[in-house]
Formats: sequence, C-alpha cells, structure tokens
Amino acid sequence: MKIFMVIVCVFAVSAAVVPIIIGKASFDGVVTDRYYEKGLDWDKTRKEKLTTGWRMELYDNKFKVSDKSVLISVFDAAGQPLNGASIALKTSRPSTNAFDKTYSLKSVDAVSGRYRSEISFPLYGYWDLQFTVSKDGRNIVFDKRVFADKAE
Repeated sequence: MKIFMVIVCVFAVSAAVVPIIIGKASFDGVVTDRYYEKGLDWDKTRKEKLTTGWRMELYDNKFKVSDKSVLISVFDAAGQPLNGASIALKTSRPSTNAFDKTYSLKSVDAVSGRYRSEISFPLYGYWDLQFTVSKDGRNIVFDKRVFADKAE
C-alpha cells in the first residue's frame, strides 16, 4: 500500500511540475512590448477609423498550415473601393513573437479595391493578422484573428 501511495504522489507532483517546466521553456517572457504606447496607438487608430470611415473585408478566412493567398478589399466611407493604398500585413502568433513575418499586399483590381499577397503559416493554431492600410498620409490598422488548421 505504501508503494502505491508513493507512486500516486510521484505522479501528482510530476503532473504539476512538467507543465510548469514546459511553459517556462517555451514562453519568451514578453506579454506586450511597449504596452503604454500600444494603448495610445489603439486609441489613435480607433479615432482614425471613425474619422475616415475606412473598412476592410477579408475573403476566404479558412487557412491551413501551408502557403496561401490572402485576398482583401478596402473601402472608403462611401463604400467605394480604396484604390492606390499601400498595404502591409504582419502575421504573428498570440503567444510569441518568434514567428512574426511581414508581407506587402499588391493591388489586384483597381475597380474592386482588392489586394493580394502570398502568406505562410508554419504552425497550426491561432494567428493574428495586422493589416496596415496607408494612403494620403493616413495609416489605419485592421486586426483579424484567424485559425490555421493542420494540413491534410
């Protein structure tokens, strides 16, 4: 009976210690860089979105671990395509900045205001997409969280 109790205790302690060791080894320690400045930027972006009335639409938000084309449209306050904009896309994992990558979107069709880029998700799970739309001295950030499923 004593051996059984020792085995149960060892199992219980290892069940608590192993996740702590794995978590500590995989966490880079950064929750948010420059949190105060990011809060101010968030307020500024929110006001800019309200002022300009710009909105963004992401097409086909089903992603897999692999290379994929991302397609978006950007519209002005009147609902007209926002042509001639410069758009950058930053992909990142919510839990680490080790896989952050930046892409440039190119205009596909000036009439529809569509922009496209080839992107890649090296791991499955949740990813944050941050689209920075720049035109006429304005920079507006649109955030989307997507899930990249395992490749089949």
